[in-house]
Amino acid sequence: MSSAEEDQTPNISDVDFDEDEEVADDDGREKESHSVIPRLYSKFLEEQRNSENDPPETPYKSKYAARKALRELHGLLSTQLALGDNPAAVTSTPVSSEAESTADVPTEDGNTENREAGEPAAAHQVTPAGNGECGGVGDGTAGDDEMDHLTMPRNVLHMLLGHIHLQLGVNYYETEQRSEGERNLLKAYEYLAPYRNTAECILGFVSACNQVSYMLSNRSEFKASMPYLKEAEQVYTHFTTDGAGLTRAPRGVHELFLPSAKLQDGAMELVKGHTHTLYFLAQVYKEMNETALAARYCMATLQRQLTNNIHDPLDWALNCGTLSCYFISQGHYPEAVHCLACSSRMLAKFQEKKSDSAEVTGEPKAEKGEEMASEDGEPAAESEDLEETQRKVASVSRLWVSYAMSVLDDSKREAEFTAEMSEEELAAHKKNREAEAKKATEGVGREASNGDESVSDVIFDIDGLDEFTKNVPTALVTQFEQARGLFLLAQRHVETAKQFFTMDDHCTDYAELTQNLSQVFHRLAFFEQDRDRICKMHRRRADMLIAVAENLNPQFYLHIVRQLRFEAAEALVSLLDIKLENYEEQKAASRAAVEPKVVKKINQLVRQAREQFEAFYGTLRDPAGRMPETLSEDVARPALLCKFHIARLYSKIVTLDIGARIQNLKQSLRLHTEIVEQCRKQVDLTNFFKVELEVSTEMVSLLPKQLDQLSKLQ
Repeated sequence: MSSAEEDQTPNISDVDFDEDEEVADDDGREKESHSVIPRLYSKFLEEQRNSENDPPETPYKSKYAARKALRELHGLLSTQLALGDNPAAVTSTPVSSEAESTADVPTEDGNTENREAGEPAAAHQVTPAGNGECGGVGDGTAGDDEMDHLTMPRNVLHMLLGHIHLQLGVNYYETEQRSEGERNLLKAYEYLAPYRNTAECILGFVSACNQVSYMLSNRSEFKASMPYLKEAEQVYTHFTTDGAGLTRAPRGVHELFLPSAKLQDGAMELVKGHTHTLYFLAQVYKEMNETALAARYCMATLQRQLTNNIHDPLDWALNCGTLSCYFISQGHYPEAVHCLACSSRMLAKFQEKKSDSAEVTGEPKAEKGEEMASEDGEPAAESEDLEETQRKVASVSRLWVSYAMSVLDDSKREAEFTAEMSEEELAAHKKNREAEAKKATEGVGREASNGDESVSDVIFDIDGLDEFTKNVPTALVTQFEQARGLFLLAQRHVETAKQFFTMDDHCTDYAELTQNLSQVFHRLAFFEQDRDRICKMHRRRADMLIAVAENLNPQFYLHIVRQLRFEAAEALVSLLDIKLENYEEQKAASRAAVEPKVVKKINQLVRQAREQFEAFYGTLRDPAGRMPETLSEDVARPALLCKFHIARLYSKIVTLDIGARIQNLKQSLRLHTEIVEQCRKQVDLTNFFKVELEVSTEMVSLLPKQLDQLSKLQ
């Protein structure tokens, strides 16, 4: 369209809703419309604001009032649209918003079509409009002669109706009327699609795409929601790079109905809308198991929020910390540490700002566990903010713990895998790892950002990160001192997290943190060479796990108690194996008898480990104390492992009494026999208990022979 044509085409910016405007119309309907439109929209905005203070007993009172204003406005605009199409068929009564299903909906070329009354605009009936140019405002197909009698041309009415449907859709959704919300959001998309590249409609169109995608995602229709988000992304890119956005700033939605009121910064609202699009894309890609693209869009969202200062510091920090999980899974440890450091720094800055603000205003500071009460005795908002801040700090600390555990895990696997390799094989292996990491990173960059940026280039411009990155390993570790650095990092953050996730208030989280610390000790032990220090690590593990288990009621925390008991037993078995190894070496090195206290310590560990396994096994009994005849899939393997370990423990008891030795072996034989019989009864158990079953089967045949030999010596 030429510039001359644009000057002659009716534009929404040319429509004045001033109440004093004189409109030539015999019955005064257009004049009435022009004065009512801003009044109704102002009423809608007022009720929207009032809804924040609605009492709990009538939570939607103001939202219903806001909807009423929107429906009246919809009826008024529908009347004018009908008047333009068929003036003789329109009475002086506005079209009811109840009949909005029969209102005209614009097609791709700007014309209108009628939908059957009562026919919903179902999701499968609407297809995203694509990227075709739709022209600027005023590009409707109706000729100038046809619309001369209208104060507002058809294209303007379409735009206004599209925005009304958008507001109605959100209103219905917020009041839990999902089907009506869905119908209005889809109609908003249909109305706004032909004008999506205009300054007047891009904000509404992007919002409509986001809302429709959100609606579909709530029904787990992630694949169906993707085209709307991709179209919103493409429309934004076109508008800001080579479209109308180069010459005209986007107009805020409210300005379309209240031109004289500057209620919104259109450019900033578009930035926020596009940021929401990127956020939704990250969520949808995550649900579709496209983890690389999800990370790419998550990073883009965080970057835009930070650059445009449109972020909530607490949410940003947690989301940035969560992004580190992707980089950890890909072995990109420097990027993971950068995300975690940015997260911690953002929280620290927020806390510093809150502290400075409290000092300036003279407000008291609430300590952990204290509530700051307002004059009427209700907990103050500051106390809730403090709790939320502490929760986010604790959550980010848990992400630091996950990082340390993951690097230690990967380092252990790498050390075990390369233990038997020659120097040439090690060099080739290292080269292959680097090539695979580079290929994965470049793939993400190409898919999600057209190749102009790599996911490993993640850099958030935040100062003061050195405090959080200093001495943090960002590569696989091979030495104990390196592993110890990760251990200290995890230990420090476990203690930080426990300041919020206390045993009294968050016992589940506290138990999980204790398990995390136990696992960090276990991983550190792999890199330690000193047996005594390894023994101390396993003893620390067992003690901390048992302490938590004994303070939890199995009736309410059964799953956690089972985990704690089983892991404590494993720690004690690891400790026992080291003690037995030392015992055998001492016995072989000297003909003299081993000191009794060494034997006593070994047997004490056997008893303690057996108690923990039996405590786990006891949780499987019914109230009458009977064991189930068949084991359910979720407990079958750990239950059989418990019995398997107890059988082995009986055979590890150190004693010179042949009679006691025979009784111990009989107990071991009985348990191995029960395992074999259980697997014969439940054939499916052999699928995940194959190795242990082979051992038990072998012991069932060997132990009787040992018992015969001992009986002869007795």
